[in-house]
Formats: sequence, C-alpha cells, structure tokens
Amino acid sequence: MSAAVEYVAETIAQALTRLERLFTPGAKLTFIARFDDNEEADVFVSADTTDKVLELVQRTLARERGERPSLAGAANGQGLTQQ
Repeated sequence: MSAAVEYVAETIAQALTRLERLFTPGAKLTFIARFDDNEEADVFVSADTTDKVLELVQRTLARERGERPSLAGAANGQGLTQQ
C-alpha cells in the first residue's frame, strides 16, 4: 500500500472513530468511496467484515425494491445515542 493510500485510510479510520460517539456501543461504521470512471480507485474502510457490509447492502436493496427485510429496531431509532 502506498504512503498516500495509507494516509487516506488512517484519516478515514480516525473520522469513523469520532463518528462512533453518535451511536450506542457496538455500532460498526463503514466508509465507501467509489469513482464511476475508475474502478481501481475504490476506498473501503470498515470496522466490520465485508460479509456483514454486504448483508447490509442487500437489506438496503430489498427496502428500495419495496421488500420488507428484518429491521431489528432500526425503525424506531434504536442504536442512536441521545445528544
């Protein structure tokens, strides 16, 4: 990994760590950046496994299609801290 890529990944990880304070303990944050014109420039930084992130994407797609996946408390704001 190049020094520039390492710097970007570390900066994103630090930002995600700061954002974790907005959620109850156990939240796993993920950052994804992609470019339509360069598939080699994708950025993926996550505290979660790729399989779990894929499950999240599949649930999101199901909701967008009007299907009813299990939301496990997400509809009532569960998982967010009170600020």
